[in-house]
Amino acid sequence: MMKRFFGTDGIRGKVNIHPVTEDFFFKIAKAINIFVNKKGKKKVFIGRDTRESGQILEDSLLNAFKSDGVDCYLLGIVSTPIVSFMTKYCYADIGLMISASHNQFEDNGIKIFKNNGEKLNDKEELQLENIILNFEETNFHNSQNNVHIVEDLSSYYKKILSLTKVNKLILNKKIVVDCANGSLYEIAPKIFSKAGLEVIVKNNRPDGRNINKKCGALYPNALSQSVLNHKADIGIAFDGDGDRMIMCDQNGTIIDGDKIMAITCRSLLNQNKLKGSAIVGTHMSNIGLEEFLGKSKIKLFRSDIGDRYVVEMMKKNNCNFGGEQSGHFIYSDYSSTGDALLSALQILTSLEIEKKTVEEILQDYQTYPQILINLKTSKDPEDILQNKDLKDYIKRCKSKDHENQPLILIRKSGTERLLRVMVQSRSTKLTNETKNDLINIIYKLDNTCLEI
Repeated sequence: MMKRFFGTDGIRGKVNIHPVTEDFFFKIAKAINIFVNKKGKKKVFIGRDTRESGQILEDSLLNAFKSDGVDCYLLGIVSTPIVSFMTKYCYADIGLMISASHNQFEDNGIKIFKNNGEKLNDKEELQLENIILNFEETNFHNSQNNVHIVEDLSSYYKKILSLTKVNKLILNKKIVVDCANGSLYEIAPKIFSKAGLEVIVKNNRPDGRNINKKCGALYPNALSQSVLNHKADIGIAFDGDGDRMIMCDQNGTIIDGDKIMAITCRSLLNQNKLKGSAIVGTHMSNIGLEEFLGKSKIKLFRSDIGDRYVVEMMKKNNCNFGGEQSGHFIYSDYSSTGDALLSALQILTSLEIEKKTVEEILQDYQTYPQILINLKTSKDPEDILQNKDLKDYIKRCKSKDHENQPLILIRKSGTERLLRVMVQSRSTKLTNETKNDLINIIYKLDNTCLEI
């Protein structure tokens, strides 16, 4: 059964266009009240990022919850992982984050957390969608005095900082931090300063429209230059809702999520903290990561794209670390979801424990050719994905021997009529040939498709 509203990570889209409308968010809240099958008073935590549309969408949720007598705790502008943490820590029934993550300000959306701090799984999203689709308003009433403003996040700060007290290893380090004009614009500098770091802050003046605007984890080049200009030890860039990060070293070299995972898991292995000598990546993870880990006899399991799928695979294989090339990292011993602040402090601590530079740790890491393209289609992307010719071609690629086997991932966008295509292999020639073959097959199915 196909989902109607939920994508890879919650519901997301253009503001004032279904499903990101005030009316639909009202329905979401009413449906959540039904979905949380519990007698008595229910408790929900709500956070948002810095988008100008966040307050209006929050008000829609509140109006629905108040009409059902649900206790609402407003966290204000916080990161997605803070919503997850507070939902679990304060024994709430549900947690909601109003955000479109790394998208521009014109978009917004919602991420939903269960009482254990984890996101809804596919089955639960379908259940909630079914409630929304069959929703009919009855017994409307207004219940007052059930909205609470949460200003004390000390429990989260204490938890995060307690994880980095390894002989005060990261004291006196100078770091540049790009807050993406997003959720962490105040929180990140405060946490890093408390950890004993000298902090140079960039993009920490949100105006409702500049979130992720040529800054943050998606645009790390400016971070690199700042690190060089300030002669800093490292640079950290967050995305708009603070659940992912990218970094650069003291030379300004950008370190993507795969390489951050490589550094982290080797350090965890050396500390005897890596469960089962295995981690979870995704089908996007570069072949180079898998080879790098293999040298230390660390196994890489691959999940679907999305940090909740990484979490599911981690549970299945009893792993305590996983992540994505895009910069989501999950330390399941400490958190139920990707937390960029936690990840930043962990990588800083790992580098100090190893007593090596990023360059030294990654000296035998080889990144293999990898191509990512978006194809805008006029036909339903799902129909293209189910085409026999396309499926047969991918099957033939999988049957090739290990050295000559390209890795292919084709998936549809959750918010646009797009196909996202990833191809990687051990040779540039094979990678390009495979990409061209795929485009040709897709073009025969939809001769209006465009590469964007």
